[in-house]
Amino acid sequence: MVENSPEIKKGLIDGKTLSSLAVLFVAGSFALGAGQFYNISSSSITGTASEEDNVADAVLPPEAENKTLIPAEDQIKKLNLFSQLPVESRPNIIVILTDDQSPMDVGLAGNTVIKTPNIDNLAKEGGLYFKNMYVPIGQCAPSRASIWTGKLPHTNGVTKNGLILPPDQITLPEILDANGYDTAIMGKCHLGKPNNPEKYKRGFDFRLIFYPDSGMVQNWYSYSMSRNGAKEGHKEYVTDFLTNEAVNYIQSHGQASSSNPFFLWLAHVAPHTPTTPKKGSNVYTLDQMAVPVSNSDNLSTKPPQQKNSLPHRDYVSKGINGVLKDKKDDYEVVTNIDDNVGRIVSAVKNSGIEDDTIIIYLSDNGVFYGEHQMLHKGPTFYEEQIKTPFIFRYPKMSFSDFKTNALVSSIDIMPTLLDILKIPSPPDI
Repeated sequence: MVENSPEIKKGLIDGKTLSSLAVLFVAGSFALGAGQFYNISSSSITGTASEEDNVADAVLPPEAENKTLIPAEDQIKKLNLFSQLPVESRPNIIVILTDDQSPMDVGLAGNTVIKTPNIDNLAKEGGLYFKNMYVPIGQCAPSRASIWTGKLPHTNGVTKNGLILPPDQITLPEILDANGYDTAIMGKCHLGKPNNPEKYKRGFDFRLIFYPDSGMVQNWYSYSMSRNGAKEGHKEYVTDFLTNEAVNYIQSHGQASSSNPFFLWLAHVAPHTPTTPKKGSNVYTLDQMAVPVSNSDNLSTKPPQQKNSLPHRDYVSKGINGVLKDKKDDYEVVTNIDDNVGRIVSAVKNSGIEDDTIIIYLSDNGVFYGEHQMLHKGPTFYEEQIKTPFIFRYPKMSFSDFKTNALVSSIDIMPTLLDILKIPSPPDI
């Protein structure tokens, strides 16, 4: 993961990345023209653009229906996707995934208003911040499926929300599970059945998933979770609750006599709408929220779909003052996320496993807060939507700087981690 590093032959830093991005932009442009991912102009739609993420049910992609699917775990055995490293040399892996976080919502991006010292320090204290990390599609489920599989949406089958990741798609958690990792998912999955989170376990030994796993949590102080199939209710601020669970999980592994490494997928629902600051949070003022430069875009020079899209109609409905109020709420929520990232890092350090733990921080996609006269997200490939803050930290790897301009894609996360673990990548990625 170091630029020009001879050790990393594939993954985040290599020639494959550029070609991957070229393909995803061509595929994405075609899909947008077909209106595949979002209903881009229908005036009959009510609600907001972000509510496109809220799905009552999910189905397999058409190409996966009525065909025999070879389970991923069987393919892993057949392909011999096993590590050459001894178990005690395999690092723990923690992925902190936020939901709809703007790529500018970290201090590392040059934002002098938002306060994210703990996130920033992931890079500044031995990690690496990637300024140019792109996701294939700026929508929740397709982005998450691409991270798990190392494949573009049209290849893994999840081209939009409401689709189940087919069981024959080999995923990172399933490979790690087969390689002796203890595996846990906490928060939002969005790749299985919303009302039956246990149907597709995808290699996770421990599963604490929102119930229903529909893509949104309407009340961040009252929600239900499925804990390995048992439904339970909670009233603690949702980001704090998930972090408490993650800290407990990390501490239990730090104290355990077991030599198994662990993989923790911590998938926050924040700062996705309804973006709800923690009670009493008042770090920012409206005066600090600046109108973006691209807000002055001349829409007559843009494709007509943009003016008719839900994000633009949401923007017009709210008005710029309402949009900036939403942006303030977003900043309050992200700063709470930052506080909780600090708790995760402290748990890792206090458990004595810092040198043996990879921490990755990213979002599934970005959003608009007035950029290009849009609010939230929609059928676009503007950078505000398809870029994400991305930080990689592993104390056993050193970098010449804590920032890089390298052009990377989220589909490169999986093969890079497998390369570090000396696990062969599936031949189709």
